[in-house]
Order: sequence, then C-alpha cells, then structure tokens
Amino acid sequence: MDFNTPTTTQQQPADGLTIRETGYLYHKYPMQATPQPCYIELCEDGTVLAEYDGEIGGAVPASVWHERDIRISLPGALKADRADALIAELRPLLARVHAGHAVEWDGRNNVGRLTDDAADARFEIEPKIWGWVDDDDFIRVWDAGDWLQLSSAADLGSTAATTDDQLDAMARRLTDEAAHEGVDELEGLDKHLEDLRQQRIDEEE
Repeated sequence: MDFNTPTTTQQQPADGLTIRETGYLYHKYPMQATPQPCYIELCEDGTVLAEYDGEIGGAVPASVWHERDIRISLPGALKADRADALIAELRPLLARVHAGHAVEWDGRNNVGRLTDDAADARFEIEPKIWGWVDDDDFIRVWDAGDWLQLSSAADLGSTAATTDDQLDAMARRLTDEAAHEGVDELEGLDKHLEDLRQQRIDEEE
C-alpha cells in the first residue's frame, strides 16, 4: 500500500472493507507534461482508497504487480467527495472481489488469486466507473498563464518591490477568485506571479 495523503479510517464493517477518505487527487510533478494517473486500490487487508500514482512512468509496487493489492484505473482526478461517493457506489462489487480474493504461494512469489465470482465483479467495476462519472466530478484545472492572460503585472498589483509574502497573498486571492468561477486549481500560479515580478524588475533596470 502506498498512501500519499493522511486520511481518516472508518470502522471495518461486516463486508470486510475499510474505506479511507479521499484526499486531493490532482498532482503533476515538475517537468512533466501530464498529471499523475489516479486509481482505486483494494488492498489485501480490505482497505479501499482512491489515490494518485506517486510513481513517474507507471512503476507499481510488488504487491500490485502480483495482485495482492488490486488497482482499478480512474478516468482522471476526481474531487475528493465524488471519489468517496464513487467508492460507496462500487462497494458491493469491491466486497465481492475482496471476498473471493486470496493470496497464494506460486513457487516464486505470493500472488493474488480470484474466484470466478470475484473475477466477474472485478470485470464489472471499470465500465461502472465510466458510466457513473460526470464532467463535474473532476478537479477543474486551468493553466495560470491562460487564466490570467489579460491581466498584466500592473493589473495584479505586482511591482519590482513586491515581496514573497505579498506574492503569496496575491496567489491566495487569485485562487479564491478562480474557485468562485468553478476552477479548483490554477496550475503554475506561483511561477507565473514570480515571472511577472521579474518583468517589473527588468523594466526598472
């Protein structure tokens, strides 16, 4: 199991599943063109979580490679509450997978095995996800430069003397304004504001 975000754990019920509350699923590493893929993971012990992939390039831990833990791809970074709602919708299927999942030694590794019913349930999960999600369920991200393309440094109140603390306050204000327009993240905002300040510095030299 690879937990990138601390979460609250609910008490394990009769179906053997422990559902972990979802954190923020959108993440893009520096110098990467695309954000990290996201997934739902059903762990060997019955823990269920939604997470973004912490690895670049698609590498997976041995527990996933050998299907001791089972990952199901998500079509994108869902808002946390929508990911939790999706897991609740999938719970009966996940419970069937967990009930029919066992770990056995194959002569080289401990590997996960599924009964026929568990395999059928697993097969049903991905199309159910795609049929359930809606555009409004995803974290909405805008490139900060595109969002602010009509706003100059002067428009934003940035000068050569603007401090880092003032840039932080500016970023919080712009993030709040974008949130009112339904945007969850202005990607690259800090760098964009730093570049605007640098432009003002260059203009005064």
